[in-house]
Amino acid sequence: MAIPERRELQIVDWLRNQAIQLTSLDPKQINKDMQPLKSVIGNARLVGLGEQTHGNKEFALVRHRVFRFLVEEMGFGGLVMEVEEVPARKMDKYVKTGEGDPHKILADIGYGFVFNTQEVFDLVQWMREYNQNNSAQLTFKGCDIKQTGQETLNERDELMARNTFRFLDEVEEEGKLALWAHNSHIASKNTSKYAYFEDWKPLGEYLRERLGHAYLNFATFCNEGLVNGVKANFEKEPFEFEYNNIIQGVIPKAPTGSYEYFFAKTQVPVGIVDLRPVKEFAFFKSWRTSPLIERTLGFAFDPRYDNPMEEDKQVIGGRYDAVIWIDKVTPSTVLPLKLIN
Repeated sequence: MAIPERRELQIVDWLRNQAIQLTSLDPKQINKDMQPLKSVIGNARLVGLGEQTHGNKEFALVRHRVFRFLVEEMGFGGLVMEVEEVPARKMDKYVKTGEGDPHKILADIGYGFVFNTQEVFDLVQWMREYNQNNSAQLTFKGCDIKQTGQETLNERDELMARNTFRFLDEVEEEGKLALWAHNSHIASKNTSKYAYFEDWKPLGEYLRERLGHAYLNFATFCNEGLVNGVKANFEKEPFEFEYNNIIQGVIPKAPTGSYEYFFAKTQVPVGIVDLRPVKEFAFFKSWRTSPLIERTLGFAFDPRYDNPMEEDKQVIGGRYDAVIWIDKVTPSTVLPLKLIN
């Protein structure tokens, strides 16, 4: 259902005025432009930082920047990532002691190109440097499970939630952690109408049920750009994936009426918007009650299709607390094989 032009203008104006505009994606940037985030984050103990795709540089950079802000300005003590727990222990040892080769650890941590990137390498190097210079030690945890292909989406997300709760229990009572995972996992509600996803209870919903407002989640969205992914054949049954064949796809401009469309209309290049107040404004009724397009991409796409992004219908109200918006994105910087052999 089309939204009347007057409503559209009200939504866009509100998003523009509400946005915390970031002057840079560089994690080394001084935190002056991010100070308003303190009131958004408040007393949250666990902050979920999502990503719309697994293959973009800017999503990693902005989450690195937010994580550093959480550590340096708000006393957060570690990072939980959507990687398997056992190999993540090697990275935890590296950031605490310097033991091991971080390139090899990233290569062995799983999910191929997703984490074996210069952007993630720079993140763990900063964590190592922080630990060398501070008495409080940052931790690196993996909440994911070793996937066999037999578990359901619900089983995987429930186990990731259990692991995340355990990590929170292991830190001191007031300890705070950040969580990196796909938007679809950190979401605190699933309203998809796709049959495959309809009964999926995401990780974030388990977190919200137990932690309430102590869990805060940020989705990342973009308008257009390029993305990395594994080459797939979606005309085969079951789907075929060439895990060693990383390809680039073109993300087209956000389609009219999608959530990303409204953010793009603000003409804010990089910004963060707290969505929790939308329930107060009548012109956001469609965002609370009617499913609109939310684009997403996992780790793979079929190059024979023009658009690598999947267009799901979701009701964003209550699904994310805030959105990190980036207008244009580029592919993540995958590390060359010679560094990890």
